Amino acid sequence: MTLELYNSIAQATFRLRDFPGTDKAVSSVMTNGRSFHDKINCLMLQMYSYEVRLRVKDAIELGLDVLQQLGEPIPKNAGTQHIVMELFKIKRILKKRSDASIAGLPDMTDQAKLSAMGVLNLLFTSCFIAMPKLFPLVAFKLLNLTLDHGASAVSSMACAGVGVVMANIGDIDMGYRLGQIALMFIGRYNAVRNDWIPRVYVWHYGLIAPSKEPIGPVLDKLAHAHHVGLECGDVEMAFLGLSMCRYFTWYAGYSLIDLEPKMRSALELMKSKNQTLWYEMTHISHEAMLIIMDRASDPAVTGGCLMAEENGSGKLKQVLQIANLEIDVYLCGVHMHKMVVAYHCGDFDLAFEMAKRSRNARKRFGTSMAAPYQVSYDAYTCMAVLRQRKFSPIGKWLLLRQVRGCLLYLKKNAAAAPENYVHKIHLIEGDMLAYHKKPAQALAKYTQAQEEAHRYGFLDVVAIASEREALTRTDFGMSDQMESYQKAIACYEVWGAYAKAARMKQTMRPILNC
Repeated sequence: MTLELYNSIAQATFRLRDFPGTDKAVSSVMTNGRSFHDKINCLMLQMYSYEVRLRVKDAIELGLDVLQQLGEPIPKNAGTQHIVMELFKIKRILKKRSDASIAGLPDMTDQAKLSAMGVLNLLFTSCFIAMPKLFPLVAFKLLNLTLDHGASAVSSMACAGVGVVMANIGDIDMGYRLGQIALMFIGRYNAVRNDWIPRVYVWHYGLIAPSKEPIGPVLDKLAHAHHVGLECGDVEMAFLGLSMCRYFTWYAGYSLIDLEPKMRSALELMKSKNQTLWYEMTHISHEAMLIIMDRASDPAVTGGCLMAEENGSGKLKQVLQIANLEIDVYLCGVHMHKMVVAYHCGDFDLAFEMAKRSRNARKRFGTSMAAPYQVSYDAYTCMAVLRQRKFSPIGKWLLLRQVRGCLLYLKKNAAAAPENYVHKIHLIEGDMLAYHKKPAQALAKYTQAQEEAHRYGFLDVVAIASEREALTRTDFGMSDQMESYQKAIACYEVWGAYAKAARMKQTMRPILNC
């Protein structure tokens, strides 16, 4: 009776975010529990409370210790060779198994293995944020337990996690396949626990699906993850889903006029619920958006950190210190957004520097929308710098090689989800043709970019391609210059990039007044 009482107190205080009360109740269970089985539920609750408080290193240390006691150890300091060997083992097994055979595995009944699955699930987000080298081993262990001992609701996370690993190493087909199996597990266990939807949706639709599915439905799924997470009490995953939904919308190039109030509302909600990490990551996008919208005097910008990254956010620094996290992921996001702002402000030197600093986005953000966003603006910036500066032959060759690498990356992704990427490819190809003095072919590519982007609502590329068309007509003394500039300015205004539209009106006044 006393054990049940303290377990109930621990759960109640956790739900109320009374973490000192949770710690006290857990300590009582640890002291008075007669067996490890008596303690396991409270240990998992303690892990979750550490994660919520962003004490992620504490959560990881506790989780690894519990797994050791459950007989499912994970080496904390595993080297790359060990991870690669485990990866090859998993790939060999998966090639021999059909989707139906995995999704139809009998239920797991071993209580110790079920407990280990629960602990591994709690390690997921913490390892992804704080110890990314450990994340693949956690995912592999989850999937191996499922294949060896049967399925449970947590098996959905096993498939989603290994799917993320596969997608990040370039095996997008295998990653997507596993993501689909994860969704099959949700269908199987949904009647039992609806709260797996936010977790699986965040991993699958946030980090795998954008390379295979149109971005519109992906955003809808992330929004659904947010709503379900709030309903079932998985607040952290709910707000990660909301954060992804908002900044993926920004990355897609949808209307800033429509997005800005939604972004502001999301940030206010995150702040009210003390979701500091997701708040700070989302705030970067909001600052960039406001600058492009000619609202740089907004307090969100003047009090932000995007254009003063060296100082960063004091609150985020405090959080990172508490969590003992590295700030690399955050700075990668800052540099990426700063590149975009500088590009649209015409400061191509700064944009180029930020492009170089943010090139680890593919490694950090995998197959989410962030990676192709960085890649496309990286290519736009390189071409702008080539047009503006003089380079040695080797310098030109290196820059063009970087652009070709960006194109190859986008084309690989476009094979399965062309609507997400083809417009960007046409735009970059148009820039390369214009650089090589093939204006007629360049204009044809810019037209294709505008048409494809307009079809799916990607207003940023519509505007950029229109501007590049106008500049190409001017550079090569072609007709319809004034009409092209007027169209480009109108496209930027439709997107909501009023600062860019105003600069174009000022810069192109001689042509517009002809």
